[in-house]
Amino acid sequence: AVRFDGPLNFATIRYFEEQLTACLARRPEARHLLLAGHTIERLDTEAAEELVKLLARLCGEGVRVAVSGLRDDVLDMLRRSAGSKDPAHAQFCPTQARALEVIYAEAHGEGPTERCPLRVVVPAP
Repeated sequence: AVRFDGPLNFATIRYFEEQLTACLARRPEARHLLLAGHTIERLDTEAAEELVKLLARLCGEGVRVAVSGLRDDVLDMLRRSAGSKDPAHAQFCPTQARALEVIYAEAHGEGPTERCPLRVVVPAP
């Protein structure tokens, strides 16, 4: 799970992308990402457009993204930038718990996995 505190705007979106890319580079086996969006206060047009591109890039790299807890105004800006109801490159969930359920179901289907980091704590490398 990744969280960004504060506004995402033209001045912060590059930093966000760099940090997210670095985080994923430390876990190249990761196929799912939870973006905890409840602390994103605002999203301007430029950052929304860049975030849509980032989600598309991650999807193209085989990383499935779930975004949780976005404020209504932030989600509306993201939808406007994507030109549709929801950007197709991410699953939007109201809570982190729901996002984890969605990710777990996609990752494992009906069969449980004992060492899944969604169910147990796995120390960072």
